[in-house]
Amino acid sequence: MSMNAIYKHKILFIMALSLVHCFAGAQEYKGFPESNGIWVGYTYLIPTMTCSEFRYEIKGDTTINGIFYHKLYTDTYIGAFRKEGSKVYYVNDEINHPYPYFFSFPGHEEVLLYDFSLNVGDEYIYARDENGVAYIETVTGVSEVTRNSKLIKTWSFNGGGGGGFILTDWEQGFGSTTSGFFPTYVLAEFSIGLITYTENEEVYHFQTSPCYNPLAIKEGQTQNSMDAYPNPSEGKFAINYSSPISNAYLSVYYSTGKILQEQTITTPDFAIDLSSYQAGIYLISLRNESSITYLKLIKE
Repeated sequence: MSMNAIYKHKILFIMALSLVHCFAGAQEYKGFPESNGIWVGYTYLIPTMTCSEFRYEIKGDTTINGIFYHKLYTDTYIGAFRKEGSKVYYVNDEINHPYPYFFSFPGHEEVLLYDFSLNVGDEYIYARDENGVAYIETVTGVSEVTRNSKLIKTWSFNGGGGGGFILTDWEQGFGSTTSGFFPTYVLAEFSIGLITYTENEEVYHFQTSPCYNPLAIKEGQTQNSMDAYPNPSEGKFAINYSSPISNAYLSVYYSTGKILQEQTITTPDFAIDLSSYQAGIYLISLRNESSITYLKLIKE
């Protein structure tokens, strides 16, 4: 083989190796969930200072008019969604969820929830009124964030609103940090927000619920709370819950959002052992049928 041929082979090898490194280093965006997704959010009615939580969960699959969908539940089945390329479509259940306040579309008419192919300057129809009038917003920014070491693409809009609806900003990994599964909510005298989004035992979003803020509690109500002793500690914590417990569900999270422990709690006094975990900040949540309470633990 001539020196010129050897040189060409070396160049081709180096180029191929460079391509391998490029592809290996490239990180894919997290897609919208199709299973094991749970959204917990709140609505806070300002005039009466009352707060309540909502929950959406993907549970199972179904077929509607010969098309495959993933089923969405609150306490009952409320609708189904499907992914087609970069788009997410939703069909409302007209029996259990006849008039969702997120949309003014009639039941069983498939609507476009998300279009993750949109670029800056593109327009998006986020609602229609009973006369078919479309309400449109424009994409003002496309960016990305990292959650649980996964890259998530984000979209922001001009925020004008119309038709009694508000379009929220999007995250492709789970939807909206404001309204959870749905990208739109009704304009009214209340605030709305996503508390947690969990998928495959990993938490991608968390904020404290205002439903457990003293300012959001009416006179005569009590606020449940948890205390830990000692806190900080070297790993062993004695936990006291302020109210009687018959059957509550405890989750322990690391600061990255990963769920480390889950168990059923039947007494207001119980222990948590984090001795086998590294030093850092941990979060615990205790959920029963009517409330959820959070507490931060510090392991030294």
